[in-house]
Amino acid sequence: MPNGNVVLYDKNDRLVWQSFDHPVDALLVGQTLKNKLVSKNGAYSLVLEPTGLSMYINNASSSRTPLKYGAFVESQKLSSVKFECEPEDEGKFAYELRLALGVNIGTEILARPKYNATLSFLRLEEDGNLVVYTYYDPVDYRAWEKTFAFFSDDLGRVDGCDLPTKCGALGVCEDEMCVACPTRRGLLGWSENCATQAIAGKCKRGRSLEYYKVEGVDNFLSGYGEGEGRLKVEECRRRCDLDCECVGFLYWEKESKCWVAPWIGTLKSVADASHVAYIKYAN
Repeated sequence: MPNGNVVLYDKNDRLVWQSFDHPVDALLVGQTLKNKLVSKNGAYSLVLEPTGLSMYINNASSSRTPLKYGAFVESQKLSSVKFECEPEDEGKFAYELRLALGVNIGTEILARPKYNATLSFLRLEEDGNLVVYTYYDPVDYRAWEKTFAFFSDDLGRVDGCDLPTKCGALGVCEDEMCVACPTRRGLLGWSENCATQAIAGKCKRGRSLEYYKVEGVDNFLSGYGEGEGRLKVEECRRRCDLDCECVGFLYWEKESKCWVAPWIGTLKSVADASHVAYIKYAN
């Protein structure tokens, strides 16, 4: 079909199967999501739930349920989401890329390109970001441009530093830039090898466990994870000590609130120095 839908008809010209009913990691314009998208590498999911669209890390640990890292749409009784592209207003050369949420719920506008954006698709990327690409016909080089990204200071709904994988398995992010690598010697220049400084999360027999502290940081766990309040930092540490899959924990000192972390990823720099992360390592 012209819209990219692959359709199978029987001899009586009745619809038997269509690819639009089976999205994998992307939606084309006109396609409806009724269940979920899964990134090509299988690491992330965008799940349609009764309360909205939620984003999950699938393989953060072997024994835990998926970790929530984003909430795109929050709406009661959401049963489907359709990716649409329509002219914004008659007489204006602009198009709306949007998600139609269903009757009596409304739409979520993603972007307004100032050209015909009918050739667009929404994809859950292998880094966990949700991105819309739009084909801009007048150019020959990089004609597919990014018109929306959920995690983006300029194009999205939340800061780019909120993307759990922005700085790899471990790193501090500020203004969409990876600025530091947490180590036992303090914050050093970031590199892709930051995570090798920390324990992989598995138990180390015969080796004592220690933690180094990173002040003024948060990550997705404090926004979507189930933290526990009224805990002293010593108790939070003890729980991480006893958990072979714990790689560290977040702790809000003023609120005495604790999040045990099976996966940390990017730490976002924040102004409140009492929001800290403790990274586990073995002596």
